[in-house]
Amino acid sequence: MVWAARANPFLLPLLSGLLLYLSFPPADWGFLAWVALVPLLAAIRDSPPRSAFQAGVLCGISFYLPSLYWVTHALVVYGGLSRILSLLVLVALCLYLSAYFGFFSWLASHFRMLPRGSASLWLSCLWVSLEYLRNWLLSGFPWNLLGYSQHRFLTLLQLTSLTGIYGLSFLLLVVNISLFQILRPPFPPSARRLGLVWAIIAILLALAYGSWRLHHRLEGRPLRVAVIQGNIDQSLKWEPSLQRQSFETHRQLTLGVSGFHPDLVVWPETALPLYLRSEKAYRDELQALAQRLGSYLLVGAPDFEGEGGVRYYNSAFFFTPCPKPPEKYDKMHLVPFGEYVPLRGLLFFVEKLVPGMGDFTAGKEPKIFPLSGGGFGVLICFEAIFPELARTYRSRGANFLVNITNDAWFGKTAAPYQHLAMAKVRAVENGVYLVRAANTGISALVSPEGMVLRSSPLFTQDRIVGIIKMVERKTVYARAGDLFAWLCLTLVGGRIVYTPISWRRSSAGKDKVSGRS
Repeated sequence: MVWAARANPFLLPLLSGLLLYLSFPPADWGFLAWVALVPLLAAIRDSPPRSAFQAGVLCGISFYLPSLYWVTHALVVYGGLSRILSLLVLVALCLYLSAYFGFFSWLASHFRMLPRGSASLWLSCLWVSLEYLRNWLLSGFPWNLLGYSQHRFLTLLQLTSLTGIYGLSFLLLVVNISLFQILRPPFPPSARRLGLVWAIIAILLALAYGSWRLHHRLEGRPLRVAVIQGNIDQSLKWEPSLQRQSFETHRQLTLGVSGFHPDLVVWPETALPLYLRSEKAYRDELQALAQRLGSYLLVGAPDFEGEGGVRYYNSAFFFTPCPKPPEKYDKMHLVPFGEYVPLRGLLFFVEKLVPGMGDFTAGKEPKIFPLSGGGFGVLICFEAIFPELARTYRSRGANFLVNITNDAWFGKTAAPYQHLAMAKVRAVENGVYLVRAANTGISALVSPEGMVLRSSPLFTQDRIVGIIKMVERKTVYARAGDLFAWLCLTLVGGRIVYTPISWRRSSAGKDKVSGRS
């Protein structure tokens, strides 16, 4: 592979980044993810740690810059930033995310993980560990984790019901590393054979489990649901004079599904850009609508508390057919720059995207809204990309999940498609149906196997109706949580601690031998 050595410094990492980009929406060629990291592995194979880190960062940048370009659309159109400043924010975000690729490459090179026959295990665990850390560090931004590239391959996607999304990322790494070992002659035959065996066994087990699960449908009490997509223009959404128009749009669409006799009607995130707490007339109308339909009604709207020091919340209000005050869930995981500005003292020039109020405050507790025979948890927008939050609802007894969102911020870009792909995995991980209501799309009903049963196009007024089931049986992931990710983190941590010790022992042994001679 002379060509690899010559292309190593720049072309190979760039090629890996491009293949990763094509593995996700909008191209959505998920099959490329099975080979996407082979060029990067070739680039760092014989590189010193510093060069390996640079190669990893370069790979990450070439992946994230085109994948997250929609960030600039939101910041320019709705955040009021200039194109130059929005590009700087995008580059800063991509550099941060690319650092994880850099650390993966640096650690692989520094601790000599690549040359060994057990490379598949160590490197796959290392990748998963870094993805898991990315889920938590600096409030977390686990967007487009490697496993999400397989969201359309339902048989393999079932693996996430055991391990979470991290198990699918692990499997992809095992295959990438094994292919690299086969293609790279300097690897000894024993290492190539071991890597190939690892890959074949892992894929066969994943396919066998996925096939079994797809043929064992989960049972539960049927529930008739309706999803309302109001398609409210984001540039006009927060105009006070248009509040009534926005309300009537959703109300008329809701009345249009009355013949379906839904048990639950779902409106999107901030479907009503007003404070229901102080708008008694709107609350009464929503209560009357729920009673007229004989349905439960979930409505996204902002809320506030306090008079002197006001705290704002991004909330979901739950109305019942019975005349009683609505229950409420406050969004717990807020969007940086969308709902609050992190490091405001440093980033003083950046304004929050949501106008007309101060920074939102994060909610404190998950909330399960009760229905006859069960209940459900709500993931508001950004929360759908965090596995542990959806799993918390399931472990507390939620029989299905609802995701309300407003992806209008991102225009006609790849973001709504990427967001839906990640939300689908929450259904599979927890073995439940997912009901998704998006202001401008994509709204959808998703089965526990990750199949999109109904969906709406982008930027149209629409309504979706269908029958889901309130599932009782919990998946392994719903019961055990991120045990697989923790196992990977433990193995990598042990390897990092053990390797320097073994080096010192080896060096001391050589010194003793030299002294005796």
